[in-house]
Amino acid sequence: MNEQDIANKFGVPLSKTSPKERIRELMAMRNEWKLYRRKCDATGKEIISAYAPDAPFTIYKNDIWWGDGWDAAQYGRNFDFTRPFFEQFAELQKVVPREGTSVFNSENCEYNGHVRNSKNCYLNGLAANCEDILYSYWMVNTKDSIDCAYTNNSTLCYECAHGEKLYNCIMVEESINTSDSAFCYQLRGCNHCLFCSNLNNKSYHLFNKPCTKEEFEIAKKKYINGSYKDFQEGIRQFEEIKSHAIRRATNNVNCENCTGDHILNSRNCFDGYEVKDSEDVCNVVSAGNSKDIYSSYSAGWPACEEIYYSSTMRGSMKCKFCYYCWTSSDLTYCENCVSSKDSFGCIGLRQKQYCILNKQYTKEEYEKLIPRIIEHMKTQENRETTSPLR
Repeated sequence: MNEQDIANKFGVPLSKTSPKERIRELMAMRNEWKLYRRKCDATGKEIISAYAPDAPFTIYKNDIWWGDGWDAAQYGRNFDFTRPFFEQFAELQKVVPREGTSVFNSENCEYNGHVRNSKNCYLNGLAANCEDILYSYWMVNTKDSIDCAYTNNSTLCYECAHGEKLYNCIMVEESINTSDSAFCYQLRGCNHCLFCSNLNNKSYHLFNKPCTKEEFEIAKKKYINGSYKDFQEGIRQFEEIKSHAIRRATNNVNCENCTGDHILNSRNCFDGYEVKDSEDVCNVVSAGNSKDIYSSYSAGWPACEEIYYSSTMRGSMKCKFCYYCWTSSDLTYCENCVSSKDSFGCIGLRQKQYCILNKQYTKEEYEKLIPRIIEHMKTQENRETTSPLR
């Protein structure tokens, strides 16, 4: 399916932005790392937030944002056909409250970005179902780990990356079902390995050669003994091992008709990265259990379907140009909406339908107004394109 076919499928004009630049734009929409101290605009109390104090938005403490004490529909306004849509949408963006940080269903996890169903986590970006993890990125079902990235279903890990089912590992990368190992690259079903690469189902190996338990322990203690200098020497040797390791052309497993990297159990994926259990994906970074996802960042968990040019979509379908919407459908140019559908240019809605710029309409009014707004947007675009000032 080419780009024009995708645009036709979603009923949108062909994008003038390159696929790579689209992903850059979408990823830039989500602050995954920086935290600020600022005031909650509902209570005046100091909170931890992903938004800087001088950000032009209204920010609520998380429990207040998710509470029943406010309704995004109160910010609804009429569409003004004398002004561009995006100008009106930008005004709405500034006044509708946003949650301070995307941390919920978690305990002792205030100092994180985008964490859910977790406990005792500190300074992580993107974590779910985790406990006692520090300074890590994109972690799922992991506990007692520090300085890791993309390390899932694992325990007791330090500086590991792209690992699955690791236990008691230090600086282990691109490995699965591995335990009690350090400074290793691309292991499968191994344990008690040190300075090894490209091994399957091996135990007690040192520099890819068999060793006794005693030899393993002596070598391990030489580099992992509390000495920073010795540990740095271990890292130096590890980098040397990686430079000579045999590498897969792509880290794609159990895939059909897929291009990209780190794709698992998927089919018909083009230019996809960090994709799992998905189908018909194109120009996507991060997708899970999803289908028909195009030019998007982070779609799934739970599954999504028919998503176009959107960022951070959860359990939603038939959405385009949206950001951070949960269990919603048929949304266009919407942000932070939960369990809503058939809405256009809305922010912060919960359990709403047939809304435009957060104003409620009947089904008949909505279906009559939407084509007029889209035509108005096309007219505005044509004026800007033909302007001599452009």
